[in-house]
Amino acid sequence: MRHLSFRLIAAFAASSAFPTLATAAVSVSAVTAPADLTFASYDADALVIPTMTFSGTSDGAAGVDQVQLRCYTDSALGVSSNDVGAPVTVAAGGAWGVTLPLSVVGSGMPCRFRAVPAGYAGVPLSFGGPRVLVGGISSSAIFGGPNAGVKYNFSVSAPQLRGFADYRSVGRGGLYDTNTLGGPNLSSSQTLFYANNELLRANFANTRSQAQVDGQNAYASNAAHDLFGTASNLTGFPALTASAVFALDGGVTITESEPFARCNTNTFPATAVSCTSFQPTNVRLSRVIVQDREGLRATITDTWTSTDGAAHQLDLLVEDDVQDVSTGATQRASFLFPWAGNTFQLFASAATVGAAPGPATIGVRLSANAVDGDANFPRGAITFDTQPSGVTFNSTGTKFESAVTRTVPAGGSLVMKRIYEWGNQSADLAAQTVLSFDPIGVPVVTVSSPAAGATVTNPNLIVTGTAKDNVAVASLTVNGKAVAVQADGSWAYPVVLTAGANTITVVAKDAAGGTTSATATVTYTAPVVPIVAPPADKIVCTTPKVVGLTLVKATAALAANHCGVGRVTKVKNRRKAGKIIGQLVPAGWSSTDGTRIPLVLATAPKVKKK
Repeated sequence: MRHLSFRLIAAFAASSAFPTLATAAVSVSAVTAPADLTFASYDADALVIPTMTFSGTSDGAAGVDQVQLRCYTDSALGVSSNDVGAPVTVAAGGAWGVTLPLSVVGSGMPCRFRAVPAGYAGVPLSFGGPRVLVGGISSSAIFGGPNAGVKYNFSVSAPQLRGFADYRSVGRGGLYDTNTLGGPNLSSSQTLFYANNELLRANFANTRSQAQVDGQNAYASNAAHDLFGTASNLTGFPALTASAVFALDGGVTITESEPFARCNTNTFPATAVSCTSFQPTNVRLSRVIVQDREGLRATITDTWTSTDGAAHQLDLLVEDDVQDVSTGATQRASFLFPWAGNTFQLFASAATVGAAPGPATIGVRLSANAVDGDANFPRGAITFDTQPSGVTFNSTGTKFESAVTRTVPAGGSLVMKRIYEWGNQSADLAAQTVLSFDPIGVPVVTVSSPAAGATVTNPNLIVTGTAKDNVAVASLTVNGKAVAVQADGSWAYPVVLTAGANTITVVAKDAAGGTTSATATVTYTAPVVPIVAPPADKIVCTTPKVVGLTLVKATAALAANHCGVGRVTKVKNRRKAGKIIGQLVPAGWSSTDGTRIPLVLATAPKVKKK
């Protein structure tokens, strides 16, 4: 499990620095501080590392017996433990205490800290202690040479109450590991997402880099570092900056920024002979990662900008990896691409999926034959706002590249978002995914009639249009008045114009707060002649009430009042089937002879054949 390395490195450094005094006199102990479910974090590159004080009680003899602080971690692989710091000599009354830098405590998976006898190898039932969750960030920098000290990668660990993830730079792994946590010891599942939203130095086919700018192979900092042994010494090496801010509940916001560089030739694969310097692509990536929902969601927002005031073409093969757990009877991961089918499938080597029509959510199951709710084999979802033109799997069928081509504008920026979620229960995951999917898109609203800039001579106007959303339109207003949106997205609303220019403003909102508006300006020109009662041969349409009538009777009633039937929207309603249940122009409204009135007709649902 790759995410344990940060803590194990800290533990190894600590255990290497302190001798161990073998004793087993202590048979009962408790870690009383810090409190259970304590969250902490640190920056391994900081000049001053925060500390954490551990203290507690024991039945040990003062000045003779010792306790060893130990981190116990539960995972799909079993219970593991490592010593933290040096053995501590028990004081009067069996009390003990020690203050350690968080770099020694270590970051990574949640720990239950216990004070056990040094060298203890038994089941620690009589040694109680708190669950502590420590997040951390460290960076990787070039060692030696002309670019010494330049950062090219980072590592962030972020445990929370229900889930864990760690992260690397876009050129090394992106969302690097995810696990669900549960039970009294916050036991870990197997890793689901295994390196995601990354852009590496080579694609699956080994024919190009996973990022190209203006048709040239382009490399993020870590990808440039990994090209060949001396690549980090080249001039123009793209330096990375990264920082992390941890929330009180262990959530984290990571900010990463780096330019993409290219070799002085476009030869692939790049070698020390073909690539003798790095040149700017004049494109920069700024990435913000937010982990929340108690460790079960990561939102990655990529902002691409031009640094030379010119537009640039991006050609990306965004890689997403799921751990390959296939062994014995356990099947590998299965995926659901909703635009290509409605079932989870196993994908063969080099299998492809066609272009997505728009924003969508991909379903993921760590093991195709694991039962729903299996705490060892989590499930996940990948939601994106920038649809790929196609998807290609690797040789194991557990990794795929999403082809995305876009233009970085000369001014402004190109923003792309991907949301990763993981959990054990399909129902819980589906509910959360809907909440994540809604903000991906905003409503699209149009005014179909009147045409923008139209001039009319009748002040009574029926405004029509459409409003649609990637989930649903929660509300729509026309000039501030609430208007119902039909099942097919259509809407209509009567307005009374005043002389001159009239602005009609339509605002649609979704449940996530996404808002879109559309406007149309129509000019009403009043007749210049005196208004007199119309002659007998100039009849007007006065809308009757037709709600509750059949369509035939409603048609007759409208005709009797010199009106016609407009668009008929059908809505399933067994109780009122065959009756008009809505008219979009109220009774008593007067308009020109023959005005067509939109109606809503109830129909009976179809009966399924046995």
